[in-house]
Amino acid sequence: MHSNVSYRLYLQLLEPIENRYMEENALEKATETLQICIARYRSHSDSLPADTKDNVKNVCTEAEQWLIDLSQKELSPKTLLSEINHAIITIERLALVESSLI
Repeated sequence: MHSNVSYRLYLQLLEPIENRYMEENALEKATETLQICIARYRSHSDSLPADTKDNVKNVCTEAEQWLIDLSQKELSPKTLLSEINHAIITIERLALVESSLI
């Protein structure tokens, strides 16, 4: 019985560490997804008319700067992940609107 209690306590101690690890991995993956998304739209912009091309590239640059600024804030991994996922959704929605251009 003593070892069963010890094992449960051990698991309770590990749970926050495991949760933090999972949050950090999810944050890394979301950041990478956003960077890939930005790079994809920037590369596709080369085939657009000049004014649209410049607009897309400016938005990509702003998104990159936003990501840099966000990563410098002292936010929890959960909050950062939420913000980055929201940005990915926003960019994907914009891409759907502009899909005839890209």
